[in-house]
Amino acid sequence: MKIIKRKIVILLILSLAPLFWINNVYGESNNDTSNNRVEMSNAALKRLFEAGEPNRSQIIDMLSKRDIDGLEKTYDNLFRQYKGDASYEVLLLDSYNLFSPANNISLADLDYWVSETGSYIAFAARGAYKNKLGFTARGTKFISETPKYRIDDMKELHREAAKDLQLAIKKNPLLMPAYFNLISVAKASAMPFTPKEILDQAIKQDNRTYTVRLAYMHAIVPQWGGSYEEMSDFAKQTAQYANVNPLLWTLQGVVFAEQGADYWRESNFAKALDAYTSALKFGDRTAWLVKRAACFWQIGKKDKAVEDYKKALYYNGNDTEAKNMLQSLQTEMKRQ
Repeated sequence: MKIIKRKIVILLILSLAPLFWINNVYGESNNDTSNNRVEMSNAALKRLFEAGEPNRSQIIDMLSKRDIDGLEKTYDNLFRQYKGDASYEVLLLDSYNLFSPANNISLADLDYWVSETGSYIAFAARGAYKNKLGFTARGTKFISETPKYRIDDMKELHREAAKDLQLAIKKNPLLMPAYFNLISVAKASAMPFTPKEILDQAIKQDNRTYTVRLAYMHAIVPQWGGSYEEMSDFAKQTAQYANVNPLLWTLQGVVFAEQGADYWRESNFAKALDAYTSALKFGDRTAWLVKRAACFWQIGKKDKAVEDYKKALYYNGNDTEAKNMLQSLQTEMKRQ
């Protein structure tokens, strides 16, 4: 009889354990856990900006001069930094995002790079470029106002981009910027793969990835056929991996930030303020701080706006928007 009772108690404990684990992971019943995760996330955000920015002018100059050896060494070093420390993931992505028509980069130079080396770096660079070139071809008008030939041009460029990006991944399965761009392609153009399939492939290779998960969340926003509920569920599931990359905790705030952007477009600044405040409970993001500051400014809470602008600049002293807005606000406050 005692043995039976002991088994019942053990089964009861085991049945409650998942609930206890979930509450601790999501911070629903353990504020200390949540606060610790936020602190760790904010520290990771600071390290992210301390990692610096890619040397845009140097990289573009090397490409235009076809300094292939210099490019390969630069990008191989950036990848090695990320491989050793997840804080460098955003820097690595930003480095590939430089390959854009907006930076007056020549496709011929990228073709030359690919033909000379056939490296994962060259294929990823050209794939990232063609992804952005596709969106340039499409234009910025609503789909109903966009001629079919523009849509067809985008899809063709995205198919070419996908080939390059998949080759890059085949050569280096840990290259997260390639997965990031593939999700962008899959979101906009008909592809034989879905954003979720690319996400799963990336996570299988490196569970630390923050940028690929963020790209996936933006692929399932309501405007793209997803929902806030779907985004929220994904973010909560991801929160359990915050121990491998603290920034993953902040993904729970993305849903609120998206809602805040919707309220902002409607000029409903009070609700936008509430939404951005909810987002920031899961950790700081400079974009969210700047947006909440603007909301505070709109409703007359200028001291609070100053605090948020200064906090954004604490993380990123080069944030031009935060600098300019803070200066304008302080000038306005002095005149009163």
